[in-house]
Amino acid sequence: MIPFAFIVLAGGFGYFAYRRLVVFLHIFQQEGYENARFCRWWWHKKAFDRRASLAIAVASVLVLALVALAPSDADWLPSVIASLLAVVLYWVGRREADPTKAAQSAKKPLVITARAKRVLILAWALVFSAGLLLIAAPLVPLVIAAQIIPLALVVANILLAPLEYFIQQGYLKKALLKLNDLNPVIIGITGSYGKTSVKHILAHLLNGQVPAAYTSGGVNTIMGITRFILNDLRPAHRYFIIEMGAYGIGSIDRLCKAFPPRWGMVSAIGPMHLERFGSIENVAQAKSELPAHALANGGEAVLAEQVAGFEPFRKLIEANPERCALAGGSEKALVRLLGAQSSREGLMIAITVNGMPYNFTAPLYGLHQADNVVLALAACLRLGFPMDALLPHLKTIPQIRHRQEVKKEDSGVTIIDDAYNSNPEGFRKALELLDVMVTPPGRRILVTPGLVELGPIHDETHRTLGAEAARHADICIAVSPGRIPTFIEGFRSAAGPDQSLKEMPDFGTTQKWLNGNMRSGDAILLANDLPDLYEAKLIL
Repeated sequence: MIPFAFIVLAGGFGYFAYRRLVVFLHIFQQEGYENARFCRWWWHKKAFDRRASLAIAVASVLVLALVALAPSDADWLPSVIASLLAVVLYWVGRREADPTKAAQSAKKPLVITARAKRVLILAWALVFSAGLLLIAAPLVPLVIAAQIIPLALVVANILLAPLEYFIQQGYLKKALLKLNDLNPVIIGITGSYGKTSVKHILAHLLNGQVPAAYTSGGVNTIMGITRFILNDLRPAHRYFIIEMGAYGIGSIDRLCKAFPPRWGMVSAIGPMHLERFGSIENVAQAKSELPAHALANGGEAVLAEQVAGFEPFRKLIEANPERCALAGGSEKALVRLLGAQSSREGLMIAITVNGMPYNFTAPLYGLHQADNVVLALAACLRLGFPMDALLPHLKTIPQIRHRQEVKKEDSGVTIIDDAYNSNPEGFRKALELLDVMVTPPGRRILVTPGLVELGPIHDETHRTLGAEAARHADICIAVSPGRIPTFIEGFRSAAGPDQSLKEMPDFGTTQKWLNGNMRSGDAILLANDLPDLYEAKLIL
């Protein structure tokens, strides 16, 4: 192959490989750069190349025709063939989506972090090198090169692992030096669900008394917390509230060793991430690591009563009765929840603290938020803040984004944004909210793709939720219905003649239907949202 032909074809393949790698990097990033999970996604989705392979196959037919028709001494033939294949690969590359732009192709765009750049550059170098080796016989071998592109990300990630560890340890060391210097009281919060809401409620109550920092959004990993410390923790912050996520036994243990908590809070134990944990007992064991560390550090644990029945927590409470506080509905609770009722203005909550009754309305929606409020309040009381000082702030708690966040539109439509709901109990509470927020003769409209990572209880849980949805929704829109057939069965079996179920392939199609069919008085519940790695239909 003459140099010109080689350069042209290499350029076309290099451009295509880069654009395709960016598409897969988006998914790889959402999987937390976990090699095994990304490979399972790739295999489950059958995310194999079709478009480039088909284009190369068509080009190969043209190449064979050129070879048959061209004179035997045609020196220009290799250049023409190379140019044809380069144009084909460039055309395919140009048609790849750009996941860095949410409006174009992704709900959560690809973030080109320093790590993402390193993985992308090395993966591209690996794929491009393989492509160069195959250009000498470019037709079928280039098809093979196109198929292995996603695996190049995994190989690059493995090769970069020692470097990433070194870089992360450097950032972590700086963060720990700053944390030790500022020395705020660290409050860790975990739970199968509710932890983000508890974090925001607690931060609001504490900041009404003294400055308190809290990790933003759903940040709950070592590097996410490290970045927050380096960028956002200030000398004035007396308390530092850290959300701690768990993806297996030992996850929280590692977080607690990096950022030792003086206080450990657990919001709930439930069947979340069973695909990762395997059993509810393993979930409880993993979450108990936080209060165990707090107690070992001479601190205290504040627990939702619901978790106290699990063995790891029962043992901690029995061993440390004076340093474990409960929040819930029994007389044992430091803050006892007597009842809660939903209204269009928020939650009307009745509690007792040391036998003293209190009634207030918190501008939050969803009955489960009452549990989160009493847990955060119990922590504040154990920290020494008096109820009279906290009460005004209980009445001004801001809504938590995407967690049964109510938005009243000028059109008279009420949107209940529960996009980040990921648990069955929260799903049920959100359905009940539909009854409260609808304004007759408006309709109760449920939009949901179901829940994720339920593992072995996926089908039965969705069947039950489908039947429950039929009690509260006039119109049910099942998004990506192929993954929740039992939910659809459950809804149809319990629905009456005036109720309807619609199946939509994705949220984009659903939004178009809503835009054309919403009317004043409707209440629309957006119950959960699928990450791109679940919903994305890659055109490869």
